[in-house]
Amino acid sequence: MQLAQFSDFMTWFRRSRLEMPKLLEIEPARGCNLRCVMCHVPTMKEKTQFIDIDALDRHTKNVRGCHVIIGSEYEPTIHPEFEKLLRLSIDRGWKVDFLTNGTNLHRYDPALLADVGFHVFNASFDGFSKGSFERIRRGADYDRTMENILRAAEIARSAGAYTAINATILRSNLHETELLPGNRTVT
Repeated sequence: MQLAQFSDFMTWFRRSRLEMPKLLEIEPARGCNLRCVMCHVPTMKEKTQFIDIDALDRHTKNVRGCHVIIGSEYEPTIHPEFEKLLRLSIDRGWKVDFLTNGTNLHRYDPALLADVGFHVFNASFDGFSKGSFERIRRGADYDRTMENILRAAEIARSAGAYTAINATILRSNLHETELLPGNRTVT
């Protein structure tokens, strides 16, 4: 939806006397910095696109205190103004569900991350060993990403957020699932 159409929709929405949205999903970027083997992004023909954060700010100026999902299909931290989006979420008092591959989290000040109203911090971390992780998450560094995720998860957890790791199990890493806590293979 283009911004003019969105503006028309919001005008209609306000006149209809419906309540403001309780949940917004914001996809800051349409692209990714990785080329994971199971993902649709490597097959995309379009160039990476970014949402205009200033326009988002203008169009959501009355949306406060709601639940916001940042990133669900693409990697949000590749947006060149991602820090500005984090500050916007703080200013608006949004309760943030955040999904990331974790590779860029070292770029952001821990104090800024602590101020974000994380409700859920979710990181994608596929593979249970360095070899399988880097084979699946093409372009990622296992050690750096692990460090980033652990640091950000601790920040989010200390603020009361639910933290989670999601992992894709593929034929190539199925044998590693025995390494999962509480999942010991009986022989």
